[in-house]
Amino acid sequence: MIGQKELLDKINMLISKSGFPQFALLSGDGGSGRKLIASYIAKQLKGHISMCGIKADDIRFAVDLVNRTTDRIIIIIADADNMSLAAKNALLKVTEEPPQNAYFIVTVEDEYSMPDTLRSRAYLLKMGVYTPEEIHQVAVDYSNHLSPEELDILVNICRTPGEVRTLIDMGVIEFWDYVVKVLDNITAVSVANSFKIAGAIALKPESEGYDLQIFWRAFMMVCSERMKAELTDKAKYAEWIKVTSKHMQMLKVKGANLQMTFDSWIIDIRGVQ
Repeated sequence: MIGQKELLDKINMLISKSGFPQFALLSGDGGSGRKLIASYIAKQLKGHISMCGIKADDIRFAVDLVNRTTDRIIIIIADADNMSLAAKNALLKVTEEPPQNAYFIVTVEDEYSMPDTLRSRAYLLKMGVYTPEEIHQVAVDYSNHLSPEELDILVNICRTPGEVRTLIDMGVIEFWDYVVKVLDNITAVSVANSFKIAGAIALKPESEGYDLQIFWRAFMMVCSERMKAELTDKAKYAEWIKVTSKHMQMLKVKGANLQMTFDSWIIDIRGVQ
């Protein structure tokens, strides 16, 4: 895979020298490759690999599975941020004294979505930040038909390989044109019509549309370009960047409501004089 050399070196060192921990918590942004790294670890440990869901019954089944076998077994629990309390308690119980043949690898976006009791028992691994060069390479490897303009957009607004692939599939130029259209019209249309732009953005789980953070990064990039190119409205664009950055920080709060945060952003953007 592209990138993550430091993390892979650490994992290889643990496996070859000190022994990989039986309970590891792997955190990283969505689309950063957590499942790929978890699968790599499991393959290096050379045992039976079992993918486990995040429901309480899934965890209990996995616990029963490791207790019924003497062979090495690696349990991968992916995207566990929204794991229920009952499931976390079931996982906590087995990680207190895990069977010698069992390894548990849990992937999350935010390690603090896990309770302190679980985090204290886990060996923490974190996905590294992708460099612009690595993002560029991901894009080129995924599609060899990208224009210089498309590559520039991807490198400047995407943070993970998953974001790159998703945006390419949705259409980079189409997305960019949409962002520019929003910027040009968000204060020109009526309040009611300004809220309609949410129709193209994924504000609910599993809904279709552009990722809100990617949209906001692109919005700030357009504002920055306008500030460099135009003699007027520089103060407005600077304030729009400030407003957007503030609302992006709000998304980091656990359980943040995307729809309400987006609506608040529209109101604040329209309020800039």
